[in-house]
Amino acid sequence: MNGKMKVLYLLNHAGGGGSERYIQSLVGSLSERIEPVFVYNEPGKLSDTLRSRGVICRQLKMKSPFDFGAARKLSKICREFQIDLIHTHFMRENAIAVWAKWFCNVHVVNTVHMQTPKSGLALRMNRFISRYCANIAVSRAVLNNLKRECKGVARMIYNGVALPESKTTDDLPERKLRVLSLGRFSAEKGMSFLVKAAAQLPDLDFTIAGDGEELTQCSAIASDNVTFPGYVNDTSALYRSADIYVCPSLEEALGLSVLEAMSYGIPAVVTNAGGLPEIVDDTCGVIVQPSDENELASAIRRLAENPELRKTPGANARKRIEDKFSLQAMSEQTFELYTEVLQ
Repeated sequence: MNGKMKVLYLLNHAGGGGSERYIQSLVGSLSERIEPVFVYNEPGKLSDTLRSRGVICRQLKMKSPFDFGAARKLSKICREFQIDLIHTHFMRENAIAVWAKWFCNVHVVNTVHMQTPKSGLALRMNRFISRYCANIAVSRAVLNNLKRECKGVARMIYNGVALPESKTTDDLPERKLRVLSLGRFSAEKGMSFLVKAAAQLPDLDFTIAGDGEELTQCSAIASDNVTFPGYVNDTSALYRSADIYVCPSLEEALGLSVLEAMSYGIPAVVTNAGGLPEIVDDTCGVIVQPSDENELASAIRRLAENPELRKTPGANARKRIEDKFSLQAMSEQTFELYTEVLQ
């Protein structure tokens, strides 16, 4: 390999979720060491953003994990741009990348972002294709699952986020405390439980940002103290104005939005689901059981009623991100894996 490593990032939907932010972060932080190419099935916010930053972007229709026609076309793209390595993110793309290895000399790395249960067919597929790629788990919880179904290299690399400037709060006495949550409105994210908890806390202002199939349902049952701004591209203003962050997920591989909130020094209330307890402990937030709006409301209330319970965990949250979940650490460890795979 001469010069920069040439890495192709492959994703089905180029939207604005956690996996998309993960790719955008890697492309930006590794810009001095890689030449990225982005290939996607469905265009969206990520493809627009990367194209505007000068990244080569190509659309590739991918119908299923068994789309061998897509694999052949992907191999042609790899040969055209002399790709060294394909980095995939979900089963469909990972399978297609592995099939593409039949047609060109390319290596594959796959990041596992989700904790969702798999069918018997999906498990068998994973066991087979995992022999031909290196696998990244974004948390220990994901790694434990991955080891049960993965026959190849499996390594845990925590997601990381950039550390913003220190958050300043407007301590106006008349301002209500602000509670923030970001995420998809889908069943596994548990947003309906947060909406129900908010109804028990009328003295607090809640902002729940994101879109998805359950947004209409949640809006219909929400109390007057809840605002739904929809999907927000630039979330920095939301984080800077928030006093408490909440992640009510029933399933969560790690929780990128929790990391982002903590990087702003915001104490977090999270559920005991997936990798969330790996991020938050009692020094920087509160852990509650999933699916319990009463316990969720109680935890938010405790933080809201005690400024010291917010201040110290908030400072600890920012320090925890700096020490354990930095973008630099994630990028360095990922590039090290790239290098190992290519040797």
